Order: sequence, then structure tokens, then C-alpha cells
Amino acid sequence: MVLAVAAPSHSTPKEFYRRLSRLIDHECAHLRGLEHKHMPEALLYSTGSRSEWSQGMTIRYLGRAPDQMAILRKDSRTKAKAKKRTRDFDKPALMRQIDKDDRAKNRHKVLDLRGKIARALQAKREGRPEVREYCMSERLKARERIRILREKLREEYRRYAYGERLGARGYCERAKRAPKLEIQRLRIALADERKFQEEMRRIAKGNRERQRTSRTTKTVSERRGESDDEVRSNIPEELIPLFNRVKRSIKAGKRLSRTEAFMKYAEEHPGEEYEAIEDKTDALVRRLESEQRSGRRDASRWKRRR
Repeated sequence: MVLAVAAPSHSTPKEFYRRLSRLIDHECAHLRGLEHKHMPEALLYSTGSRSEWSQGMTIRYLGRAPDQMAILRKDSRTKAKAKKRTRDFDKPALMRQIDKDDRAKNRHKVLDLRGKIARALQAKREGRPEVREYCMSERLKARERIRILREKLREEYRRYAYGERLGARGYCERAKRAPKLEIQRLRIALADERKFQEEMRRIAKGNRERQRTSRTTKTVSERRGESDDEVRSNIPEELIPLFNRVKRSIKAGKRLSRTEAFMKYAEEHPGEEYEAIEDKTDALVRRLESEQRSGRRDASRWKRRR
């Protein structure tokens, strides 16, 4: 790297060395391939303090730097003359020179390709050791990958076969156990049915007992509350007049029927029995007398009609 630096006429030596060291850091970054967009701000604009590597550095002034503008003007004049010379060239000669250059380039390309082919054939005949080693290593790697893949496939096959055998074994076991399970289920159903029927019989028996008890109770109550005709059929004939006389006052009790209550009443009132008989006799006499009178009256009426 060549730098053209002006003399330090417009700044102090300290500022000159600082700016120069930062400028050199900036240009060295370009030499390392760093572009402006990737540079930090201090490196991009050459700001900051003096670099450490430039401490104690001194620069001797040797002379005036070359005039770059003069050089550029001289170069521009040289290029203009060359352009003018090219404007006055011999066209046929130029074309021959171009053809010659093309043939040379083509010949050089052909020779280069022939050399590459020869080297490739030589390498093929001799066999490159690194190629053989690479091929061998790749074959070994491929063999190892194939072995690992084969193991994986075997393991998957074993798992699949085990699952299939296990499923078939389970189906066989279920098929073998199905009759036994069906028998157990039927036995359980039979036991439940027997239990249910026993429960129903027990309930029916309880209902019959309750009905029998209620029927017996009803019969007793009915017996206790007998009708007048039933009482007349149960007592002696000579006590019927007395019963007809006092039947409205004869009531059944908790422990006595109407018949029993009437017989107890007759024992406790012996005189009323004869009174009832006399009343019945008087009534009979009165009834006969009335019948006799009515018979006489009918006979007299028949005589009159006759």
C-alpha cells in the first residue's frame, strides 16, 4: 500500500499523527477485504484516539509529493494520442493479426485439453490412491448403513410377527374360553332366575297370608255383626219373640256376636221371655178373631148375592 500524504502545515503534529494512524487503520481494513458498510463508525470516519501501534512513531519529510493532477493530465494526453493512432490503423493487417491471435488461442485451448485428457488417462491407468481410499471408505460406510438398516428391519419384522402371533393366540384363547364363559354366564343367569322366582314366591306367600288374615278378620267381624235372620236361625224358636222385641238393642261387641249377646240378655232377663210369648199369643188371638170376623162378613155377603 502506497499513501501520498500532504505535509502537516495546517494542523499540529499530534493531530497529524492521530489522523494518519486512523487513516492507515482504515486502509488496512480495506486490504483485509472489509467494505465501508461493514466498518464501525470510528473506523469508517477515522475518528477516535491515536492507535497504539503508532505511539512513538516519527515521520521525516523527504520532499514534495508528486502532482497527481499533472500525472492524470499526462495520461489523458497519452491515451488521446493512442486513440488517434488506432483511428489510422491498417484494417487488413489488423484482421490478420486478430485471426492469428484467435488461432493461437484455439491451439492453446486444444493443447490444454489434450494435456488434461492425457493426465486423466494416466490417472486412470495408475489409479489415484486417494480415490481408491475414498471409494473403499464409502463402500464400508454403505455396508455399515445397510447392516444397520437390516437390523432395524429384522427388529420390526420380529415385533410384527410377535404381534401377529400374540393376536392369533389371543383369538384362540378367547375361542377356547367362549363355551366356558357362556356356561358360567348361563349358570349365573339360572341362579338369578331361581333367586327371583323364590323372591316372587315369598312375596306371593306373604300376600296370601295377609289376604287370609284379612279374610278371617272380616269373617269374625261379619260374624259379630250378624243380621236378624241369622240370629233367629241360631237361637231356639221359643226365644224368637223375645228377640223380635229387643232386636234393635242387641249389638255385637268386640268379643261377642249378636247371637251371643242376645243369649246373654235372655239369661239376665228371664221374665221377659214369657212376656214376649204372651204378647205373641195375644197377637195370635187377635189375628184369628179378625180372620173369623172377616170370614163371617164374606159369608153374609155371599148369601145376599145369591
